[in-house]
Amino acid sequence: MSCSTTESSSRSLRSLLPWILLPMALVIVALAGLCLGSASIPVSSIWAIFSGGDVSSSWKTIVLDLRLPRVVSAILAGAALSSSGLIMQTLFGNGLAGPSVLGVSSGASLGAALALLLAPGDGLISRLGLLGCSFAGAFITMMLVALIGERVKRGGTLLILGLMIGYTVNAVVSVLIQWAPSERVHGFVSWSFGTFSGIGWDRIPWMASSVFLGLALAFVGRRFWDAFLLGETCAATVGADVPRIRRRMILISALLAGTVTAFCGPVAFLGVAVPHMARGISGSARHGRLLPVTVLCGASLAVAADLLSRLPGGASSLPLNSVTSLIGAPVVAWVVFRGGDR
Repeated sequence: MSCSTTESSSRSLRSLLPWILLPMALVIVALAGLCLGSASIPVSSIWAIFSGGDVSSSWKTIVLDLRLPRVVSAILAGAALSSSGLIMQTLFGNGLAGPSVLGVSSGASLGAALALLLAPGDGLISRLGLLGCSFAGAFITMMLVALIGERVKRGGTLLILGLMIGYTVNAVVSVLIQWAPSERVHGFVSWSFGTFSGIGWDRIPWMASSVFLGLALAFVGRRFWDAFLLGETCAATVGADVPRIRRRMILISALLAGTVTAFCGPVAFLGVAVPHMARGISGSARHGRLLPVTVLCGASLAVAADLLSRLPGGASSLPLNSVTSLIGAPVVAWVVFRGGDR
């Protein structure tokens, strides 16, 4: 009796650990993101800034106007991309599916390129056009990949076709650059490297509202996705409305990936790597538990990647996609070697 009670208590403790450790990890990396950079700011001064204490005005400007928006945008982007990747992997039954791998981020980049390179002005209409064009590009690409996925059952073939879609879209973007005004090309090239630093407080509400909408829809629909773990045929046999659920999953994943790409540029590998990390941490494939863990892991990893890109110090930093690729590429290789591209 005592042994079974001890084992039950141990299992309960293990199930609670992710909900304790992951929020703590997010708070720690977010605090590090506020403290570290070209100018190191003590934790006590960070507390004083938020509590209204007496702190240098330059430090207040650095924290409130530069670093805090960067940390917030990284949290939003990491949560959105990782959730989008989880939805895609469930939908396609493929551990290699993700916004950057299947060309969805490239499709969003094409829509954003149309808005950034060809649309006039930089006002509210232009920003809404950027978000709408990016979402439209991601949605159309996602629909195309979904149609191909119905005919192509091998995950490796679907991956190659997704890469070809990405290459084709990138070629179209290159053509657009040749026709775009020269003053817009530099901004687009900087945006295309992926960054969390170019988003101020004037843009964060737009990004946050789109991300929260996508995450809310994901949390509402997560209970229907477990049926897809055994394939669409099995999902249909248990009474799931497969076409309707499939459309919702495509819409949600395109909204999340398109929003991040519109504001932060194409950020690589987070959508592929984080869901696998979340499965290992949560010890479950059920989306009721897996989705919140994925959101917390994605947010923490995005802030950590942005922090690592700033570690060299000085006025410049490493490209964000270089850091995310170093983190995500080994995870993708591990999935391939263990046969996750079924």
